[in-house]
Formats: sequence, C-alpha cells, structure tokens
Amino acid sequence: MRYGDYFHYEGDKEFRVLNDELEKYDRGSWLEDLNEVSPNGAEIFATLCATPVAAIRNARPASGRFPVVLYAGGLGSRADANVELGEYLASHGYIVATVPQLGPSAEETSLETTAGEAGVHVGDLEFALGVLRNLSDVDIKHLAIAGHSAGGVAALQFAIRNAEVAAIVGLDGSYGAAPEPHRTEEVMKVLNQLQPGHVKASLLDMRRANGVQGAQLDPRVVDRMARSDRYLVTFTKMFHGDFTEFGTIGLKLLVPLPPNNDGRTRETGFTGNQHAYRAALDFLDAKLKGAPEAL
Repeated sequence: MRYGDYFHYEGDKEFRVLNDELEKYDRGSWLEDLNEVSPNGAEIFATLCATPVAAIRNARPASGRFPVVLYAGGLGSRADANVELGEYLASHGYIVATVPQLGPSAEETSLETTAGEAGVHVGDLEFALGVLRNLSDVDIKHLAIAGHSAGGVAALQFAIRNAEVAAIVGLDGSYGAAPEPHRTEEVMKVLNQLQPGHVKASLLDMRRANGVQGAQLDPRVVDRMARSDRYLVTFTKMFHGDFTEFGTIGLKLLVPLPPNNDGRTRETGFTGNQHAYRAALDFLDAKLKGAPEAL
C-alpha cells in the first residue's frame, strides 16, 4: 500500500457517489493545509500519496478475540486521521475502528460544532459499534474510545451514553481548553450539555501545556469526572496537530514550520507524538487487558 490509498473509501455501490465526494474532500483538504505552509504544497502532497506504508491491504487477521478502540477525529478530520495510532494499536492486539465525519443530512454533509450536531458523530460511532458486536473476533466487553480535538468531546459523549466503555484517551481534546473567541458560545453550549459526572471510564488526557500555541487550559470538565480514574499529561513542545498523523508526516516529509515562540520543532512534535502513542498503548493495556504494570 501507499499512503494515498488511505483516502480511497470502499463500500457498497450505492455509496459510491458519497465515497468519491469524501475522497475528493480529503485530498483537497490535505493540499490546502500544505499550501498554507509551503509554496511546494502540491509536490509535498504528491510525495505523501506515493509514500509506501507498512500496512498490507486485506491482510489475514490474527486468530482470537481482541478488545476494541473506537476513534473520533477532530472537526474536518480526514480518512487518514491518526492512522499511525490506529495501526500501532492494531499491531499490539487491538481492533481499531472509526467512521467518516458526516453531517446530519445529504444537504449538510459536513459536521459543525453546534449543540444540535454534536451527537451526530457519536450516533455514527454507535452504529459502528453495533456492527462490530456481530463479529466473532471482537471482544466487546473490553471497549475504549479515543478522540482528538472536538473528537475528544465526542469520546466523552460516547462514554456517557455507553457505560460499557472502560477507557477514554483524549488527545488535546476540546473539553479541556477554552475555545477560540469566535466559537465560545457554540462550544460552551455543547460542553454545558455534557454530564461528565456520569463517566465511570478511566481517562488518559494528553494535551498541550498551558500557553503552548496559545492554549488556555480549562480543567472544569475533567474536574467534574469525579467517578473516573484520571491521568493527566501535558506536553510543552507539542502543537495541536502533533497529536495526530501530522506529528510524523511533518517531520518525515520536511514540511516547513512557521516560526513560533514555544521552542517547538518538527523533531519535538514527532518525539512527543511517539511518547503520546506509547502512553496510549500502556494505558489501554492496563485498563483493557488487565496489565496494571503497564502504567
């Protein structure tokens, strides 16, 4: 496989038009992001798509039953959202599943941060979980969910609505930071509808340190999770995107980095990314596989 294969959605033929639209969006979104930081964005994206990956399409699955980790990407996330983390966990004995971010209707195909649409992605993840329940190699009794950015809010909502979730991994989740000024009203409306006191699942919350990339941490949601076993980790030289696939891609493809006052480099982003992924694995091993020594 090559990296560009991740952007191609497979599915029944009645979904072909939608899948083609999703692929077009994902490719365009990547290109737009790269063009913002480099005049050679198209060349970098072509290199990315042509890059060989270790994954094998239609590989023979391992025998046995395995715990499940669902993943919720941030707003605007693409088909390759945190694919490195997903494959890393899968290579260590987890079934990892996610769903595309779709809006509430055919007329509104994109997802927005509004109270009315906050549960749309959660509902899609619940549908995916229903499909997974019918698979013989899925150990649904050992279930976790991870989320990045706004996906962290979706992960909390999912855990609140599905008490069987044993563990949550937050990757710079929006529930733990003050929103941008122009989004304060809509984001706070979503957060105020959460009932974090109902969460029993353990939480590993990993995020930028206060002030890094302008982040203003707000611990109120996590503080209200009084029934949850909470582990909080902050990184001083990681940016928001470093908790995703971009932490690796930015370094490996030498994507230019705009100047910053946080001491953050592509190297620190990559190193922090690897530490976060290993911490996620150790946390999940402890909570889903009964290996407390992993923490």
